Amino acid sequence: ILLDKYPEGVTIENTIAEVAPAFEEGMSLIMENKMEEAVEAFGKLPEWFSQVVFSGGTGLISPNETAFSTVKLEPGYYIMECYVRMPDGRFHTSMGMAKELIVTEEDSGLSAPIADIDINIQSQDGISWNGQPKTGKNIFKVTYGDQIVHENFVGHDVNLARMEDGADLEALEAWINWATPTGLMSSALPDGFTFMGGANDGPAGSIHYFEVMLQPGDYVLISEVPNSTEKGMLQTFTITEQAD
Repeated sequence: ILLDKYPEGVTIENTIAEVAPAFEEGMSLIMENKMEEAVEAFGKLPEWFSQVVFSGGTGLISPNETAFSTVKLEPGYYIMECYVRMPDGRFHTSMGMAKELIVTEEDSGLSAPIADIDINIQSQDGISWNGQPKTGKNIFKVTYGDQIVHENFVGHDVNLARMEDGADLEALEAWINWATPTGLMSSALPDGFTFMGGANDGPAGSIHYFEVMLQPGDYVLISEVPNSTEKGMLQTFTITEQAD
């Protein structure tokens, strides 16, 4: 789930009429390996789309998993969307996974969770963190040191996945870039990875939280950007001991 804060006066009807067709055309061309034509198609996005503020949400979630995220939102009009792709290449957004959300001025009364692990993500240094994940409940705090638009037209984020023996990190790195023929296609996810949530694209300086239950094993934190390893946005860790 990604939360998109829209500029005043723009609604989900504008998304359906003006944004979805450009993405559908562009994705169709990407699947045909017509990259230059795809870029031209994305150039048809309306001018207001550049004013959308991507405001966080969950990371990727595998079937039968539940994600817990805490996000502080400013009042305004938002769209909740899922942009994972169907086996035919279409985005889940186009299949009805886009709903409006109105954030009012009323205070929710909620406060930020107490984090066990502090993650920082920024374009120059990638993903870094303080603390050691442990068996059981872990609350991760994610701070966006900055935010930029990467080569695939989106910003960086943090996704957590559990890895089985033999899981191919290079294949995962290729798959997580949506702007490739099989990128973020549900049927093309490499074997051996279970996504458990995370913190979706957030503005520079914003802070997000996500909670997971971890068991001993190997895990990866990865961002949905091209060349995530080179950018320091693919990091692994291992939990070897049970909690006391």
